[in-house]
Amino acid sequence: MLISGPILCFECETVTASYWCAKCEKNFCSKCNETLHTSRTGRTHQRVPIADKPSEVALCGLHPDEKLKYWCETCETVICNDCQKFMHITHTVSLTNDTTAKLQEKIESSLQIHESFLNDQLNQANKLKIDIERVSQLHKLKIIETMAALREIIEQHEKSMLEHILAVEVSQTKEVEDYSTRLQEEVENLKKEIAKFTLIIKTKNQTKLFQSKQDFDEYTKLILLRRKELKSPTGALHHIEGLEQLQTLIEKILTTVRYVEIPKSKKSQLEQRIANTRASSLNLCHFRITDQDMQIVARALQNSNARTQLWLQENKIGDEGMQHLATALQNNTTLRVLNLRQNRISEKGAQHLAGALRTNKTLTNLYLHQNKICAEAAKHLANALQNNTTLTKLYLHDNYICDQGAQYLAETIQSNTTLTKIWLQGNEITDVGTQYLADALQKNTTLTCLGLQRNEISNKGAEHLANALRNNTTLKQLYLRGNQIGDIGTQHLANALQNSSALICLGIQENQISSTGAQHLGNVLRNNKTLKEIWLQQNQIGDKGAQYLADALRNNHTLIILSIEQNNISDKGAKNLSGALQKNTTLSRLYLRKNQLGDKSTQLFCGENRTKCNVKRYSIDKC
Repeated sequence: MLISGPILCFECETVTASYWCAKCEKNFCSKCNETLHTSRTGRTHQRVPIADKPSEVALCGLHPDEKLKYWCETCETVICNDCQKFMHITHTVSLTNDTTAKLQEKIESSLQIHESFLNDQLNQANKLKIDIERVSQLHKLKIIETMAALREIIEQHEKSMLEHILAVEVSQTKEVEDYSTRLQEEVENLKKEIAKFTLIIKTKNQTKLFQSKQDFDEYTKLILLRRKELKSPTGALHHIEGLEQLQTLIEKILTTVRYVEIPKSKKSQLEQRIANTRASSLNLCHFRITDQDMQIVARALQNSNARTQLWLQENKIGDEGMQHLATALQNNTTLRVLNLRQNRISEKGAQHLAGALRTNKTLTNLYLHQNKICAEAAKHLANALQNNTTLTKLYLHDNYICDQGAQYLAETIQSNTTLTKIWLQGNEITDVGTQYLADALQKNTTLTCLGLQRNEISNKGAEHLANALRNNTTLKQLYLRGNQIGDIGTQHLANALQNSSALICLGIQENQISSTGAQHLGNVLRNNKTLKEIWLQQNQIGDKGAQYLADALRNNHTLIILSIEQNNISDKGAKNLSGALQKNTTLSRLYLRKNQLGDKSTQLFCGENRTKCNVKRYSIDKC
């Protein structure tokens, strides 16, 4: 507290006082107390331990002979006995001894509140200073790295161009030198012919001249032929493109890459939204939040002890924004749900988030679907979850995880004991990645839900999953919609479900399943005691497949939901299903929309017969 400091010695002003001298009316430390009271007179002074110092008695200014012993609550002033009798007789008065403790407590409380406020503001200022320094260093590093990369590109391009120019120069110089050499050889040959001709002329031998005519004619023909063969070098036919555009590019870089402050209007909107949200759930979805804005969000999260849910989906948060948020998450002790769906988070952002997950002890639900999470990003998250003991639900669908990322996650699933649900649909996972996950399921004892919809899983991948289901005792929901498992894959799953299994929900919509696959499922329904939901819509089971399912439903006592919409089922198949439902006592929902049902089927399921079965909810086009 502000008022809880020690009482210092009056003399030395450095050591805590231990004694009070009534004569001197001063506080002294042990050493000064002895030093100042060594004389005969000093030794007569009454000195007591500081704890036994009597309360100071003040006299009334209006009545000098009277002590101030009352507190007038009406006037909020100290008064004496005479004041109380004559001037404050109608006021609320109490003895100072009785009121002192309460007054002291009230003042201390007020000072404490002010002290707490100032300390909080100082802490926030210190945090803000640290945050400013961190962001500044981050921006400096990004500028340095970017400009260094740009310089490297320019230097490499300069080196490449200079090497190319030099190579052209060497090549063209050699070409000219070779041409000059051949010309020089021809000059030497010509000199020889001229010398021969000169010699003949000098001898004035006309006969010799006519005899040499044929030799000169042949030489002339040879010269003409060589002149045709000699091609003059073209010289420099190169020029440099784009130099005139460089100035424009430089100006564009200077105007594009800038250090700008977030507009105050936008900052105030975001800060106002955060300040006005008093609830534990902070919803900032569709708020066009950028990486820079995340500094505000992260600061708000650091300064709040009440937020349990943070909704940031469908914004423009990238890796830099994730770094701000991850820093805030590392020491946060309240946030349970974090939704980052449909942002721009890639590997670097996932790495920042993974760092936070290693230390965060409260986050249970993490939504990261529809971002740019690749295999390496999944690796960062998987490594963090090796030690995380709080996250239970992880949403990673519609990213770019692929088989390699599935392998990293599978390694975590083997040992993690807290994850209960993981969604991986739409991640280009093939049979290879499915095998990694299936092998992990053989050892995992906590996962209850696995979503693998819209991947590239065939009957082979279904076989891997079936092998896992034979040993796994905790997985309750398996979703495989939009793959290519076909009838063979359905058979693998059905065989695994024949015996004991924990699975209660199987989603195999859009998987090219025919009546054969429906037959395998029918065989399961005769024996399986746990399966409560089968989702089969958008396949091709037809009337025959409907009959297989109907026959099985007559004796099944566990299935609650059956969805066979859009399966080429006609009135014939509907009739078989209707007949089965007269005996089935557990199925409560049957979905038959977008089949080829006529009025007869409508009457069967929506007319009087409906009262004869236990199905509470039908979904039929005409009903």
